[in-house]
Amino acid sequence: MVIIKKKFMAIVQQTSKKWINVGCGEDLQKDMLNVDLQIPQTKKLCEFDFIQADIIDLYGTVGGGWDGIRAIYVVEHIPVDSLYTLFFNWNLCLKMGGELKIIVPSFDAIISLYQNDPISHITFRTLVYELMGGPNDKNSPDFYHHTSVWNKHWLEHYLECEGFEIISSEEGMPNTARGLGLYVHAVKTKSVGYYE
Repeated sequence: MVIIKKKFMAIVQQTSKKWINVGCGEDLQKDMLNVDLQIPQTKKLCEFDFIQADIIDLYGTVGGGWDGIRAIYVVEHIPVDSLYTLFFNWNLCLKMGGELKIIVPSFDAIISLYQNDPISHITFRTLVYELMGGPNDKNSPDFYHHTSVWNKHWLEHYLECEGFEIISSEEGMPNTARGLGLYVHAVKTKSVGYYE
C-alpha cells in the first residue's frame, strides 16, 4: 500500500460519506478513497486519499461499512474467473443499502452501432478499441486488454447473484465514451458470505 495503515485509518474515520473509487487510474476523486493496483502518475497524488491495492480483494484491504463504490471502466479488466469474487468482496465492503455505480463498455451498444453504420465516421478499429481495450498511451501499440464483455443482462445478473438490487441502468449512454457505455446503479439489499 502507498499510504501507511495509520494514515489509512485516519482517512476512514474522518470521511463522513465513505465512498471508494475503485480502479481509479488517473481519475482521482477528492471526496473518495481512491484504490488502484497501479500508482497514478499525477504529480498531485499527495492531494488525494489513495491506496495501492487489488480491487478483487477490496474487503481484505478496506473492510466494511462503506456508503458506496464507484467503478468507472474497470470491471471489464477483471478476469472472468474472478468476477463473482469481485462482487462478493464489494458486497462485504458496503453497508446495507450501500450504493454501487458501475460503467462498462456496452457490448450491445457497440454491436448496434456497427450494424447500423459499419464503415462511416466510427471506424472498425474504434469499435475494437471499445470492446477489447485501447492503447495505454499514444506511443504504444500495446493494449489495456479487457478480459470480460458486458451487456445489461449479464451485469445485472452478476450483481443480483451477489446481493445487489438494480436501481437503474442505461445502455448506450450519450455522455460515456462515444455513447457506448452501460451504466448500472445498484444497492446492497442482502449480505453475502460469512463475514457479516
